[in-house]
Amino acid sequence: NDIIDNNNENNNENNNNNNENNNVVIDVNGNDISSIDSSDTSKTNNNNNIKSSESTLSQQLEEFNNWVKESNPNTMKIKAVELPLPYRVGTIATEDINAEDIYLAIPTNIILDNDKAKDDTVFNHLINQLQQ
Repeated sequence: NDIIDNNNENNNENNNNNNENNNVVIDVNGNDISSIDSSDTSKTNNNNNIKSSESTLSQQLEEFNNWVKESNPNTMKIKAVELPLPYRVGTIATEDINAEDIYLAIPTNIILDNDKAKDDTVFNHLINQLQQ
């Protein structure tokens, strides 16, 4: 979970996590990772043990963000983005967020809970395998 300290009133989705508009991105350990360029693929893991899919992580995150957006959340002031390793995936603010603001409210119909997993054929099979 990244914390964004936004000192610029003109923040928008195109700002992402760069320093162009005075955005400071701090990781959970307090490290300033503002200078990390998430489009820089030279720092990504090319380990052959990791299976690659047909779509890139950035494309998958875009699909995920669109899926969440299509669920019509009451509040959505963040989005998932790809970060270089060791961070891989993080969130950035898409608009100004004050200290006590709610930044994300997910509708319960898109949350996978125990009951929904048990009702789903694939997840139920996985649950049964894990319990053996």
